[in-house]
Amino acid sequence: MNKQFGSDWQMSLEKAETRDDFLKKHLISPLPKFIHSRVLNAVWAEHSKKQTSPPPEMETRDSELIQLRTQMDCQLHFSGRVINCQDEMTFSEAIIINETELSKLESVECETPITIITVENAGAWQHLPLPENVITLFVPGSNHKLTLKLLSFFQNYQWCHFGDLDQKGLDIAVSLSQALNKPLKLLIPDWWSEYQPHFKQDMKKGKIAWRKDRCPQSRQYSQHPVIKTLADSEIWMEQEAIVLDSRLRNEIRCLFDR
Repeated sequence: MNKQFGSDWQMSLEKAETRDDFLKKHLISPLPKFIHSRVLNAVWAEHSKKQTSPPPEMETRDSELIQLRTQMDCQLHFSGRVINCQDEMTFSEAIIINETELSKLESVECETPITIITVENAGAWQHLPLPENVITLFVPGSNHKLTLKLLSFFQNYQWCHFGDLDQKGLDIAVSLSQALNKPLKLLIPDWWSEYQPHFKQDMKKGKIAWRKDRCPQSRQYSQHPVIKTLADSEIWMEQEAIVLDSRLRNEIRCLFDR
């Protein structure tokens, strides 16, 4: 047949199967009530990173974690369970809550006033000193969903961000400030500049460069002497380098005195 009529002689008499038809035959039934957003996107959108809305009967719930550390007398009240933060810290030196568990949080009971410090990197979060009435939250990148959910249970708190001294670190802090509707407050000890000769980092390929409007929402930080020196020299510094400094605990205590 190919020799006589060419290779395109074959014609399908059946209509091509659509994606919806294919899924109806092969998806589990019933579908889960909660679905990871990447799975939702991969199945119903173009690919796992292309966002789409779930079907009416489903909700997205990812396997994300919120991680915090504190020495405060603080209780997290869930449906059918209470987490005592001091007991949990004694056991594991951290309180780690997944997204499913966080959805069952009903109230938070703790001392006041509270200072909450969001921290960009895991190493800095793990070793950051914990003075009285301080809670530190590990908040990597710009995904603040669980952070906002948890902090909605705290009525009155002071907020500060501790991150790398680079453009990305500032961008994360500004994004958090806007999401929390709080004035931008950064943990940048004056003595951090003493680390520059020994711990400065070059702007390697792929690193986000400093912008001229590096912190447009806050004149205080766009002209901050430590940040300005780094930006003018086209270098940056990692936050992990200072977490073992003996002066840092007192710096945190005095955060909101200035």
